[in-house]
Amino acid sequence: MASREPQTGSVAGDGSSCTDAHDIVVIDRSSDGEPYRYVCPNGHANWDRTNNHIWCQSCRRQYENGEDIDPEHWSIYDKRDDVYIPWSAVRVKD
Repeated sequence: MASREPQTGSVAGDGSSCTDAHDIVVIDRSSDGEPYRYVCPNGHANWDRTNNHIWCQSCRRQYENGEDIDPEHWSIYDKRDDVYIPWSAVRVKD
């Protein structure tokens, strides 16, 4: 089960140990509706999982056009379940 972003004053595990590791979420981007369910924190659906972060093409375009936005993210947002999924738990099905 993915977790919500921590609120002020709350404690959340970072998933770095076996006892608080996040469940793996396998995303099949070829299925209907699935590509738009998972978005970067800025709401874009054209992101990729890299070796150590989530990289968003749309955020990069905004950055190149002078907006103060970072294309690198450490989680993605599941719109259906209203939760953030950390990079370490994201798998993209080939």
